[in-house]
Amino acid sequence: SHFKKAYAISEGEFFPHSNGTIAGLKIPDTMQEYIQEKLVAMSNREWKYTYHDCYYDQLLPGEFSKKTLVEVSTSNTTPLAHIIPAIGIFFSKILSPVFVNGAPSTALMLYFARFFSLLAYLFIGYLAIKITPSFKKSMFTILLIPMSIFLGSMVSYDSLLISVSLLSIAMILNLIYNKKTKFDNKAFIVFTIIGYLLLNIKVIYAPLLALLIFVPNEKFK
Repeated sequence: SHFKKAYAISEGEFFPHSNGTIAGLKIPDTMQEYIQEKLVAMSNREWKYTYHDCYYDQLLPGEFSKKTLVEVSTSNTTPLAHIIPAIGIFFSKILSPVFVNGAPSTALMLYFARFFSLLAYLFIGYLAIKITPSFKKSMFTILLIPMSIFLGSMVSYDSLLISVSLLSIAMILNLIYNKKTKFDNKAFIVFTIIGYLLLNIKVIYAPLLALLIFVPNEKFK
């Protein structure tokens, strides 16, 4: 569902469509078939994914002209939640002539989406470690937990949530302990974006911003 949402955004489809019966996203039939094939394999312990399958899944050009409106659980999620993997899919379309003679396959788009998610996870995590005046090793450890890295490389919004949560904590700690740092217009914009993301993606993360009450009054204009 996350991958479908990212694909729809890469096609300029930021919000769900409705045909009067269902509301959802327009997904290519070939992509649906690929996803269903892999979903069936998940419940089959005897199924093996060979190098031959991997090779042709990636390098055979895709055919996405025929699309069907399907219900997707992430249809109404804010587009910002999946914008990073969507950018990855967009670049896969631009670079597909380098890899395949035609449109990128579903598998190739998926790999690009995951790669860009991981890049964003690493970059935002790096900023958090660089900004925070304390707990650098703790943040470094959290970012390197195997489950964190796994989620950081997924197409889901968990990649963004983990890294952005650490970035918000880092910025608040910087406001508390760094005497030169002020809560200026730039900080206001960044916290507004972070607050919007946390409230609209997973509201349970939003209370992290309550740490702002520990910022000294003189830090605010």
